[in-house]
Amino acid sequence: MRAFMIRIPACLVMLLAGLSLLWPTDLSGQDRSELSQQRLVDLFSSLSPSQRVQIVTPVAFLDEAGYLSVSQDSVEVSWQGATVPVSLDHIRVVSVQSGHALQGTLWGAGTGLLVGSVAGMLIGSFSCTTVQGCNDAERRGLIRLGGALGLTGGALGFFFGRRSLYWKPVFP
Repeated sequence: MRAFMIRIPACLVMLLAGLSLLWPTDLSGQDRSELSQQRLVDLFSSLSPSQRVQIVTPVAFLDEAGYLSVSQDSVEVSWQGATVPVSLDHIRVVSVQSGHALQGTLWGAGTGLLVGSVAGMLIGSFSCTTVQGCNDAERRGLIRLGGALGLTGGALGFFFGRRSLYWKPVFP
């Protein structure tokens, strides 16, 4: 016995698939615009005054603008000495300026601790005469020089990491 099969022409399947893509969804263009505007208002509200931002619109690229204030339909930034209002409808990309202070601190402290510990053990082992004396001298050198170079490396990493700035995209 053959199973009952319905044969649907391929062109009908393609037509139905195309129509399903064109079918209206729950979010119309107006709803999407309102959602992105609210998201931008929330984003700008969370920024501190004079935070450095980059704003991309279809007609302008505001690089290193200082954030001033936000309303329900626009954001005000200071750019090249002037206050510039930007409509939230026109904003395509927003980036904020950030630094690598934490990353620099961790890399500097870790590297300083490692190098200082190895160097402290080597220097501590130069003046030992007994096995127990060597263990104590190496341990003291490891703690002293490792701690000192770890703190120094962390401070230098923080200083250079804070000065290493980059733009972090936050919208869309």
